[in-house]
Amino acid sequence: ILWKRKPIQFTFFLTRRCNAKCPFCFYISKQDSAVPASLELSIDEIEKIAPQLGKLLWLAFSGGEIFLRSDLIEITKLFYKTKKPAIILLPTNGLLQDTIYQSVEAILRACPNSSIVVKLSLDGPQAVHDELRGVPGSFQKTLGTCAALGSLVDKYANFELGINTVFCQANQDLVDGVIDMVQTLPHIKTHTVSLIRGEVFQDDLKQVDLEKYKKVIGRLESDL
Repeated sequence: ILWKRKPIQFTFFLTRRCNAKCPFCFYISKQDSAVPASLELSIDEIEKIAPQLGKLLWLAFSGGEIFLRSDLIEITKLFYKTKKPAIILLPTNGLLQDTIYQSVEAILRACPNSSIVVKLSLDGPQAVHDELRGVPGSFQKTLGTCAALGSLVDKYANFELGINTVFCQANQDLVDGVIDMVQTLPHIKTHTVSLIRGEVFQDDLKQVDLEKYKKVIGRLESDL
């Protein structure tokens, strides 16, 4: 870390495609702005990018919903082989339970020397989460994926399961309850709360009380 002259952390936005319609998404600021899969970087193109980086401490994939890419496993293997990241972060809304489970287990097997971290999104109690994600039933689907992935925690020493909550105007008074709920979930090691940011297509969601956000972050820090 002290002597590196190239980045030690790399966030790679794999896709703008998503199966949710979150109004706080900073990556797709307009509902009609999604880019088709044909315009995403191919494996061959990614192979040309990867050598420009040195060895990585932390590789974070992002989107969109990264598990919509059918070549996610191959992309992860490519970076594991060439960059040897200590940590590989896989964020997901958790809606594609079978695909997520199968892909994560394949990645765990292929990347035994990296810590594989999956962050599932939970943004409020059921009604609020479903409204924010724009998908009826998404809360229960995400909890189902969480339970399925939990079975991999004891099976793979390099697997870590966590939760991320986006803090916005619509849920800022409910995040304490989300923290309480997450603490009851088995196999969850980390819970992060991310402040809404960037250009979003429902701008009023950015009208947050920063003191409430600081209070939530203080609680998470005190729970460590």
